[in-house]
Amino acid sequence: MEHRREGRDAPVEYLLIRGRLDRAGEFTPRRCSSTTFVHRWPDATGAEEVARIGAGHGEVLVETVGEGGEVLQREVAEVRSEEVCEPGDARTFRVLAYIGLHPRTRSVRVRREERVLWEMTVPDAPRLAVRLEAPPRRGKGKRDGRPAQLELELSEPADESLAFLTVVHQWGERGYRTVHLGPVERRLTIPVEALPGGRECRLLVTYSNGLRSAAAATDPFELEPVGPSVTILRPGPDDDPPAGVPVVLEGFVEDFEHPGRAREVDALLWTVDGKEVGSGPVTSVDGLEAGRHEVALTYRGQDEARAAVTLRVGESKEPTADQWDDWDPVELG
Repeated sequence: MEHRREGRDAPVEYLLIRGRLDRAGEFTPRRCSSTTFVHRWPDATGAEEVARIGAGHGEVLVETVGEGGEVLQREVAEVRSEEVCEPGDARTFRVLAYIGLHPRTRSVRVRREERVLWEMTVPDAPRLAVRLEAPPRRGKGKRDGRPAQLELELSEPADESLAFLTVVHQWGERGYRTVHLGPVERRLTIPVEALPGGRECRLLVTYSNGLRSAAAATDPFELEPVGPSVTILRPGPDDDPPAGVPVVLEGFVEDFEHPGRAREVDALLWTVDGKEVGSGPVTSVDGLEAGRHEVALTYRGQDEARAAVTLRVGESKEPTADQWDDWDPVELG
C-alpha cells in the first residue's frame, strides 16, 4: 500500500507506537496513533533493565517495512518499567516510539533481535468530520442545561480493538482539558456543567483508526464562565481532633478561565465560625474548644468563591501541653 504526501512541503506524518511488554517478551499495542508534530522524542533507554529481569535481550526496535520487505526506517523504543502494585504481579514495561511514515511504507513492526513481536499493515489515512447538534449551555437547574451532542462521520477503523476517540475542550488560547477518551462511537454526549467557559470554546476531536489519526473541531460556541473554585484539603470530613490540639488548615483555589489570578495566595482567607484565623494555602489554628465548628476558605479575587467544612472537635481525654504543670529540667536532673 502506497502513501503519498499531498505536496512537497506537506508535513511529515509520524506514527506513535506504544504498548505493553510483559516478562515473557510479548508485546500488546495500546492507543497507537499518528501526528505531524512530536512534542517530545522518547528517551531510547531501558534495554538493560528489561534484560536483567528476564524479558529478553537487546533493544526494542520499531521499524517501517516496504513492499519488498526492506526496512525503510528503524527507531529504538523507550522502555520503562511499570509500577507493580501487589506482590507477585507480573512485571510489565511501557513501550513508546515515534517513527516517520515513509511514502513506500507497507507495514510497521516491533522487533527484538530476530523476533518480530507485533506487525500491522499501515492503513489509509482516516477521515473525520464533526458536527455539533446545538451549542451547549450551562444551566442553573438540572433541566436548564444542555450537554454538547457530537455527531461524527468517520472512516472504518483498520482495527476495531485498537481504534479510539479523544475529545479535548478548548476554552482559551492555552486552555485545554481532555473530556473523553474511549472506543469509537458515532455519537457522543459531553457534559459541560463543570467545564471552563469563554466566548470562543471548541471541542477538538481526534480519531485513531488503530494506527493513523485524523482531527476535526466543532464550530466555536460560547459557554458561561464557571468562575474560581475553592477546595479544602485539611481538615478532612473524617477528622475529629481533640480539643486544645492545633489544627492544620490546607486548601487551594483554581481559576481555569483566569489562571494568573489563582496565584494571588493573599486573597485566600481562612475563618473558623466566621472569625478570621489566617490566610494563604496553608495555615493553622490553635486548639479549638470541643463542639462543632465551621471551617471556611474564601477566595477574594476579582470573583469570589468559598468552601466550608464542619469540624467536630471532641473532648480531650488527656491534658494537652498547655495544661501541663511547669517543670524545671535542671531540678529533675
